[in-house]
Amino acid sequence: MQIKELTIYVGNYNETRKFYEEVMGLNVYKESKQQITFQVGTSLLTIQEEIEQASFYHFAINIPPNLLQSAKVWLSNRVKLAMEEGEDEADFKEAKAKAIYFEDPSGNIVELIARKTSAVASESHFHKAHFLNISEVGIATNHIIELAQQLQDKGIPVRNNESIKHQKYLNFFGEYDDGVYIIVAPVGRRWIFSNKYAKEAPIVIRTDRGTIQS
Repeated sequence: MQIKELTIYVGNYNETRKFYEEVMGLNVYKESKQQITFQVGTSLLTIQEEIEQASFYHFAINIPPNLLQSAKVWLSNRVKLAMEEGEDEADFKEAKAKAIYFEDPSGNIVELIARKTSAVASESHFHKAHFLNISEVGIATNHIIELAQQLQDKGIPVRNNESIKHQKYLNFFGEYDDGVYIIVAPVGRRWIFSNKYAKEAPIVIRTDRGTIQS
């Protein structure tokens, strides 16, 4: 499964738009009134202004596995790295991945993740061209069973045939070799590397297997 485009709805639109264009250096793919789309490797990130339903989201971007430390330096020169129990880096040993986190001006919890399944870069210094694709998107819901069925009906399997968890834990949908997941979270679960708790929010995820919208 691949994420072609992610659309999120933010209240702090102008500052968030400026952040991704000027601070993160993403290229503008298209723009219209109150909406802008950025190129993130092979994916698109669309930010829509929405004052009344503004929320926050968690999403991740794949980067080459050999450039995490260089990416940490690059990112820390632009934004404050998020911390968890005194650490600024997560080590997901079972998933064979490491990640760093930050928040954008709208409070979105953004992760740069270096997976063993991603292609190794030939260069030793990280720059914006090393954003490979949007690799994770979190959806919080009180209807986990229904959303899980919707994803599976589109041919997006639960990761590694894991059992679906209805409370407290995260559910990852997608194939390990692709390194791309839709994360179904119960409402109220804290997103790591933040003090924010998952809540329902409008979102559109366009994948190569169909569109998920809530």
